[in-house]
Amino acid sequence: MKKILEMKPIRTPASDLREDIFATILKYLGRDYILMMACDWGLRIKSNGSFDKLATYIDLEREYVDICLKEHIGISGEKLEVKEMDEFKEQVHCEIDKSLPVIIHVSTIGLSYHRTYNDPETAHIHQILVIGYDENNVYFFDVPWSLEVLQLSWNAAYELLDKEAYNLEHIQIDDEKNTFGVVQMLDMLISKVTRVDEHGNMFDSIRLLASLVDSKFDIYKETDGKEFTAESLRFNPFIFGIDTIGRRRLTMVDTCNYVAETYKIAEFYELAELFQNISQEWIRLRYILIKGCCKGGDAIVAAKKNVGDRIREIAEKEEYILKYIIDLKYKIENQLCLMEGSIVEKKELTNNTYVEVIDITKYFNNCAFHNTKNELRANLNVSKTEYYISDAVPPATVLEKDNLKFLMPDIYNEVYDNICCCGQVIEPVNDVYISVMVMGFAALKGYAGVLRLVFLDGSEEEINIAFSNSSSYKPLYGEKVALQTKFYSRNEYVDGFIFCNEYTISQRKQLKNIVLPDWEMFSVMAISLRKEKA
Repeated sequence: MKKILEMKPIRTPASDLREDIFATILKYLGRDYILMMACDWGLRIKSNGSFDKLATYIDLEREYVDICLKEHIGISGEKLEVKEMDEFKEQVHCEIDKSLPVIIHVSTIGLSYHRTYNDPETAHIHQILVIGYDENNVYFFDVPWSLEVLQLSWNAAYELLDKEAYNLEHIQIDDEKNTFGVVQMLDMLISKVTRVDEHGNMFDSIRLLASLVDSKFDIYKETDGKEFTAESLRFNPFIFGIDTIGRRRLTMVDTCNYVAETYKIAEFYELAELFQNISQEWIRLRYILIKGCCKGGDAIVAAKKNVGDRIREIAEKEEYILKYIIDLKYKIENQLCLMEGSIVEKKELTNNTYVEVIDITKYFNNCAFHNTKNELRANLNVSKTEYYISDAVPPATVLEKDNLKFLMPDIYNEVYDNICCCGQVIEPVNDVYISVMVMGFAALKGYAGVLRLVFLDGSEEEINIAFSNSSSYKPLYGEKVALQTKFYSRNEYVDGFIFCNEYTISQRKQLKNIVLPDWEMFSVMAISLRKEKA
């Protein structure tokens, strides 16, 4: 007999395994899973961290996911210890037959698609969500790695079970606790960051993290003395941890936008923007450290100081977010903003502006597209060659997307069609512009950084920009999808995206130069400028 539950996997922006699993379960049960992700705002410094391993000081408070699920949403996973094959089969059959999925804890060393498959030293316990079975196999989701239904034989699944601890969880449902609302969510956010431990509240922890970067961060200790490159450094425990902090705050962007749209509370759009900006600042720290470590010597010292100072600035900005939340909670409790139709209306562009596309062909230094007429393959600065299959991409034409316009590169020119950003200086026509538009994509885990504008009078303006990985399942930073195509990666064709976005220029001065970010894993394909009609 074969039985597979009709479930669709959810991949949350932070790509946190526990959140992905329970978001998938809640969606299947018809419950609101978005508010669960509000517990992603948090950070604690542990007093028992290892002196040599700075990453061990960071506590992202993942246990709050389970607390929120149990106390507010009425869903929990009861852990069981399974040591015999018959018992394992019986438990899985029992839960699936009740139309409930099962969480099992397995070792990644046996998952052939996992990067630790051939490296026992890096294997760890991993949760997968079993959604079905037949006589020979169990069927499951492993959301961070795939959105498809995967399968293992019963024997293989049993052999992978964590035999040393509780290795199976069945879902428990408490309907009486399914009352989690906006006020409860805000209460949880406030209590999480104002809680006091031996170091103080969350903002004290963030400032302490800054001082730890100053005094304890040593790339050689963090990597066990191994050689490192820009690619390997992204897996450095501390650098990865800094990036994860930003991505967990990025989850709050989706949460706040959802609340704004669902509950018609306009202020949540502004709160989402605050979290958007703060998440990009955290993620930018990752690039600063990687750049400094790759250059070595004094560059590492300068990068540490820069990151430490920026973390202290972030603490102040996150304190402002707390004040905003407290004021917002007060307004909601006094029913000042729960009115129908209070969603912020999107500003429509009027006819008094037009877009000036820039031909940046002379700056191209890389090829991203492969097609039937152009056999050049891209170097996207990753260990495995990736290149786009792009016959559907219009060459040397103007692409329009939601009032944005871009001059498409000539992908048939047999040379280059994008810029791997290394701080190039783009020279537009000297004029006054109100916004800049960028089209491109990023490799690895995406990019958050600065586009620098230099004006004719010598003054400058920095614009925070962020672009998702070309293979991201959706835009993570509020970008638009300019193009959807396919590319070849690791011996298979997968969906790929080219993203675009428009950024406001605050200063009304003649623009002299646009200085691109100094991060070669971020690629720009087109730049345009918007100006007011005379």
